[in-house]
Amino acid sequence: MDRLYANLLSELECPGCSNYMPPPIRQCKTGHSICEKCTNQLFKCPICQQNFTKARSINLESLAIKMQYPCTNSSYGCQERLTFIERNSHMKVCSYKKYSCPLKGCFFTGSKSEIKSHWDSKKLKTKTYGIKKVGRSKLKANSYFVRLVEAYNENFWFKKMTKQEKICWALQYIGDSNKALDYYFEIEVFKPDFPKKRIIYSDYCQPIEINNDDLFSKNNCLSATFDSLDNYIGNDKLLTYCFRVFKSEKTSEQIKQYINEDNSSSTCRTKSK
Repeated sequence: MDRLYANLLSELECPGCSNYMPPPIRQCKTGHSICEKCTNQLFKCPICQQNFTKARSINLESLAIKMQYPCTNSSYGCQERLTFIERNSHMKVCSYKKYSCPLKGCFFTGSKSEIKSHWDSKKLKTKTYGIKKVGRSKLKANSYFVRLVEAYNENFWFKKMTKQEKICWALQYIGDSNKALDYYFEIEVFKPDFPKKRIIYSDYCQPIEINNDDLFSKNNCLSATFDSLDNYIGNDKLLTYCFRVFKSEKTSEQIKQYINEDNSSSTCRTKSK
């Protein structure tokens, strides 16, 4: 039975990308089946070099819906077998999932536990945030900073970027993307000589799947213009701020509902805890 099942699964492998084909499954003029993604990326059928058509392989689509597939992390040890719909949901929570190092020029990918070991191997500091920590930044154009953060027995990426006369901060949860909204962080900017002169920025943690371009350009981070922070620059020409991580009292589902109802956006977003 296992051999028969494996043979059926092989029929659903795309000849273009070797991934399993989800509906809609397209065909070339000869009749070879190929996934829709490859028809958008390739000019000809990779088997016979014929043009693609709008025809669909209904029989294979029917089979594809019924089959159970190995997790894409099966080569790393995951034994789950799931339908296409279950597979996509499982990928968000799979404990064998691989994560990329966010350092520029680093191509390391590893599991959640391996990320910490990789960071330590580079002799980079890991910040443990049980209490507030003070950071200092020089407001200069086009800079990027990332630090591994430990809080509530979880790991996060704390990222800071300056670009276009603006400073941005973001916190990303390393793990199940559904748990990202369980955490939020604060940036409290203050002037050292006048500690009561301060401003607080607050936002929810973001899932690790969001790349830096979307993280810093699509309202997924905290941001402030250099001009708005000018009055907080100290005599040393540095911006001083406290960074704090909190665990939300609301569930992720409650927070998602709140965010969906709140369509307003601003540079400084302080949301319900």
